[in-house]
Parts: sequence; C-alpha cells; structure tokens
Amino acid sequence: MPEGIMDVKEIWEPVPLEPYVHQVGGTSSVLKFDDTTLCKPLIAREHHFYKTMPSAMKEFTPGYRGAIEVAFHEDSKGYLTLIGYPPGCHDKVRLWREAQESSGSCGEGEDQSDEEEEEEDSETRRLPMQQSKGNGKEALRVRMRRTGSIDFEGDVEVLDNTDQLVEHAGHNPWSLRCHKRTLSKMWKNISPSGTFKFILLENVSSEFKYPCILDLKMGTRQYGDEENETKRKRKIDKCAATTSASLAIRLAGMQVYQVNSLSFVCRNKYYGRGLTVEGFKETLYQFLHNGHKLRVDIIDPMIERLLQFHEMLSKQDTFRFYSSSLLLMYDGKEHTSDMKKNTPCNVEPRSKHPRPPKVDVRMIDFAHTTHEGFTEDNTVHRGPDKGYLKGLENLIKLFEEIKTQYAR
Repeated sequence: MPEGIMDVKEIWEPVPLEPYVHQVGGTSSVLKFDDTTLCKPLIAREHHFYKTMPSAMKEFTPGYRGAIEVAFHEDSKGYLTLIGYPPGCHDKVRLWREAQESSGSCGEGEDQSDEEEEEEDSETRRLPMQQSKGNGKEALRVRMRRTGSIDFEGDVEVLDNTDQLVEHAGHNPWSLRCHKRTLSKMWKNISPSGTFKFILLENVSSEFKYPCILDLKMGTRQYGDEENETKRKRKIDKCAATTSASLAIRLAGMQVYQVNSLSFVCRNKYYGRGLTVEGFKETLYQFLHNGHKLRVDIIDPMIERLLQFHEMLSKQDTFRFYSSSLLLMYDGKEHTSDMKKNTPCNVEPRSKHPRPPKVDVRMIDFAHTTHEGFTEDNTVHRGPDKGYLKGLENLIKLFEEIKTQYAR
C-alpha cells in the first residue's frame, strides 16, 4: 500500500463524522474523520489528481489517505449524523443502521451547535474558542425538517455591531454554512445504496493549537477547460470584478486568532470579493495581527516557504490549477519564550536567538486541474501555470512590503 494511504478496510467500526471546525472557505462541507484526517465529497477529477500527482507536489498538498463511503443516520429524535464506512460495505451499513435504530445509541451526544448566519454578504465574525471536553469538541447536532431544510440544535448569541457579528459556538461560521448546504444536497440526492463517496485527506491544520488560516483563490482564470459557457462567463466576470484580475489572488476565507479576546476573527469569500488591492493588503496585515501585536516573526518563514513553493510550481509543465486554493497557516499560540511585553510601536520585539515559528503552505481543491495526459482531457497547455505564479509573486511582494513597513 502506498505510503500515507489509510487501509480503511481495516476500520471495522463505523466512524461518526463531524464538521471540521476550522473550515474557512469552499462550498462543500469538510468533515473530521479523526484528529489528523479530514474527508470531503469525492470529485472524480480531484480524486484522480491526488492519486497521480507528481511526487514534488506532495510536500505542498494534503496527504491522500484513501476513500470511504458515508451514510446518514437519523435517531429517534430526528437528529442526523453522518457515518463513515470502508468502501463496498453496503450490507454492513444497513445492519449497523438497523442496530443503532433499535438501540438509539447514535447521535445522543451533548448539545453544542450554532445557527448559520444567512446573509451572504456578511463580512466579519468573531468566533470565541469553544471549551473542549476530553480531547475533542462537543458534537454538533442537526435536525432535518420534513420540508428538507436543516436546523442546528442549540441557542446562538449573535451581537450585531455595524458590519461585525459576534458568534458563540466554537465553529467557524463558514464551516456551519457549508455543512448545512452539503447535508441538504446529500439528503435530496440519496442513491439506492444510501451512501456517498468521500475522499480522505490529511488535516494539515492539526499541528496548530490555534490555527490561523488564509484561504486564497490563485490565478487570473478560475474556470476549467471542461466547464460550459454559462459557468465560464460567470467565473470570468467574477475574476474581472475582483483582485483576481489585478493581483491573481482573491481572498476566499480567513480566520485569525486574537490573544486579547481568546477568539478567532473570521472573514469569508464575500468579503474577499469586495476588496481592492489596498484592501487586500490590509487584510494580509490583519492575518498577521493577533489583536495585541503584529506577528512579524511569521513573515520571513512564510516568504521562504512561498519561494520554495514557487520554485516547485514553476517546474510543472502543462499543469493548470484552475479554481484551486492556497492555504497559508501558522499557530496563533506563541512560544512562551516569545511572549514579551508590547513595544510602543505595537510590533513584536526581536530576540537574539528566536526560534522560527512553524508555518505551512498547501494547495487544495483540484476539481478543475488539468495537465498533459490527464484522463481524457483534449486541451493541452504549455509551460507552467503563469497565472498562479503571478499570484504567488504578488503575494510574496505584499509580505515583503509589510515587513519593510513594520519590522524594525
């Protein structure tokens, strides 16, 4: 078995799946399989790419860990749980669900949830850290109405302060939005087998205690070669009206840990679509600010990693990563030795021998990726993905500008 791939056939116990609480972008729900593994709906093109990508790219993508089948379980109170099973286990799915229905033991965890904010143009949300029990967060419970709509269980406190919302839930608001959308779509499209195929991927944020995550749509073009004219036009217009046209980068989502409030500030893709070039730079500054000071210690390691990524990507001839995203991550929790008093200029002071903070850069979302010899694609592009590389170069330049302006 290839290195890193999980033998899911050895998983004889069904696995209850929960929303990945740090999902900041995307449209489909990302679910937590275990502490180091996530899963998402399987898209054939993306699945094929993960299984066949060049070895040089694996350092900059989540590790591929196989595929599973996912089915609904509804308890006696109407609450839904998604359960993961090894592939080809339709009979086991049926038997396990019948056993759970007779015992009523599934989905009876403690209450903890949030309602989804419905406004698509909402900009900023502040997300306090949820108190965990044991080594995980409390389960999120959802109920399906007869109309097909989905409600999250529990009370939500939302404080509206101009363009800012404060939510008390422990899940990124975008995570809940995607989970609700995906559940509704799955419920309306259940196959005769009652299962859906999901892909298993490395949870690249699991090594961070308080993961600060920036999700960026990269490149000047977002539509895939296989998409129809209607979708192409919509994506072309979207790029032309956003920083995708000027910077070859667009904010798709973000969360930043704030040490003064013990919370995450969250921004979504609708906020990103409204940014100017200067606004994007200000958002990049916010990504580095923890509410107490600017984390200038993050900049050099991030630039170094982006340069390494740029070098690798520039060698990938014929590859195009249309509508792909890039995740930038670091830990909002600083090392104890680095926690020093704030300086007058509100910038982190330098020590003589600082320990470089851990940062990570990963590509995700390959539903429209193509390259020479990829499945039955007829269009072959030449050279590396210049639009993606342009975005990387602009991103590095913006980090360098922030460093020059604030690092003393």
